[in-house]
Amino acid sequence: AQDMYVDGVQLYGVWRQRPALARVDGRTYLMMFDTEERLHLYERSGNSTLIDRGVIRLTDGSIITGYLDPSLIAADRNYGVNGRKKLELADWNGDGKLDLVIGSCRQGSVPNPFTGLPNSDARGLQVIWLENKGDNHNFVFRWPRRMMFRGKHYNLGAHENSACVCTLGDCSDGPNMLVGVECGKIVFYQHDDLTWESDGTIETDFSITTGIEHDYGLY
Repeated sequence: AQDMYVDGVQLYGVWRQRPALARVDGRTYLMMFDTEERLHLYERSGNSTLIDRGVIRLTDGSIITGYLDPSLIAADRNYGVNGRKKLELADWNGDGKLDLVIGSCRQGSVPNPFTGLPNSDARGLQVIWLENKGDNHNFVFRWPRRMMFRGKHYNLGAHENSACVCTLGDCSDGPNMLVGVECGKIVFYQHDDLTWESDGTIETDFSITTGIEHDYGLY
C-alpha cells in the first residue's frame, strides 16, 4: 500500500467510501468525496501522485455533495452520517459516456443536504444513478435518480450498499448490476429489470423482488 499525494499533500477523503476509477483514452481518473464531502475528480500522474481536476458539478452548475445537515438528524440518531458512499463509473445507458452509480446509506443526501437522495425520500432506496451530460473528460451530471425494480420502489436497508455495474449474464440490452446489501447477500439485477421511473408503488415484499429473506421494515 502507498499513500497518494496531490500537489505534495497527502490525499484524504471521508470515511468508508469506495472511490470510482476509470481509464479513458489512456488517462486514469479517480473520483471521490473529499474531506469537505464534495465530489472531486483527480487524474493519475504517477503511481502515488495525482493532479487535482476540481469539483464535479450538476448540469445547473451546483456542486455535488454527499452529507446530511446535522439539523435534520433526530436527537436519538446523532451518529455520523458522512462518507459511506460506494462510487462506480460506468456507461449504464449505452451512450458512450461514463455515468456515476452510487450505493449510499439511509441518511445519505446526494447532491445536497436538504433535498438529496435517498434521505429526502422516505421510501429509502439507496442505489442512485447520475447520468453524465458532459463527456468522459469533463464530467457534468444530471440530478440523481433512484434505482427501482420493475418500476417499484423498495428499501435495501439502512447501512451502505455496494453497487457494481457488471458484464455477468446476458448483456445484450446493456450491463447488469450486482448490489451487496447489509444482510450479507449479493443481489444480481438484469439491466432491463432496473428502471428509473416509478409507477408510484412502494414495494415492501423483499422476498418477491430481490430474494432477500430479511424484511428490513421501516427505518
